[in-house]
Amino acid sequence: MPTDTENVCFWGRTGNDRRLVKPARLTRADLLPGSICRGRLTNHNCSARNDPWRSTETRLLAIDEGNDSRRPKAAFEGKTNMLTVDMRRVIEEQRLGFVATATPDGTPNVSPKGTFVVLDDQTIAFGEIRSPATMRNLRANPRIEVNFVDVFARNGYRFAGLATVVERGDANFDTLLLKLRSALSPRIRAIVMISVTRALPLTSPAYDDGKTEAELRRVWTARFRMLQPGERFEE
Repeated sequence: MPTDTENVCFWGRTGNDRRLVKPARLTRADLLPGSICRGRLTNHNCSARNDPWRSTETRLLAIDEGNDSRRPKAAFEGKTNMLTVDMRRVIEEQRLGFVATATPDGTPNVSPKGTFVVLDDQTIAFGEIRSPATMRNLRANPRIEVNFVDVFARNGYRFAGLATVVERGDANFDTLLLKLRSALSPRIRAIVMISVTRALPLTSPAYDDGKTEAELRRVWTARFRMLQPGERFEE
């Protein structure tokens, strides 16, 4: 844990409000287990527009009770319970995840999958319907990353891990298929289980400028409404 006199920058959450909080003299009571801090723990002058430590992937720090390590690491990397309550909520609400794999020669491949579910605190899964390139890549290289984004709130999460392919006809396929709760179940040919080894938040740079989730949600709801026929959402 940081000492009681060190300055830290951290992402706080009050209701639906995620924002970068300016450096302040915080006590240990302010940093709950699992709080996500970013930036150097000492001598860090955070400027929302000019911050050389803005990379969340390399500078996020997971603060754990009783852990005095100052080494920057991915949030929740290596933890037994990889998925927080909010991560599970986003996955279950969005269901659509953007899956990144790589071909044997290293060519990237990104494909959206709309059947994602949470199996447990370490595992997420999706059903394969017509994704030959993704499946071919995973059979050669099980490393995978998935992004989930709330397009209205402009935030979400990214998950990296190792994939296991369960084919139709395998022993536990039918049990997993029920957990997908998909109307497309008869067409699902395989289920990809992902053991999550790294979890990181995704946020728009607008949050760095002090915007709140509520403000961004209003702006992007209006934007998507304008894109609809007659500029109105159809129920």
